[in-house]
Amino acid sequence: MSDLEYHVIGRIEDRVIEECSEVIHAICKAQRFGYTNFHPSYDSGRKNVYRIADELQDLKRVIEEYGFYGWWKCEL
Repeated sequence: MSDLEYHVIGRIEDRVIEECSEVIHAICKAQRFGYTNFHPSYDSGRKNVYRIADELQDLKRVIEEYGFYGWWKCEL
């Protein structure tokens, strides 16, 4: 979710799940087609390795946000 306009829509848990799936998707594509390859129909030739880096950065952001709420500290 690179568009920060939408970064606060939905529950934080849902956003963490979505970002995890986007990281998985990017890594799977890179493994299948090559880390230095790219998808010709989007990202105007941006290499898969950079797509992974972007998705990891998005995931890091939402994990930090999730920790900010302190839910991971809750006792069950």
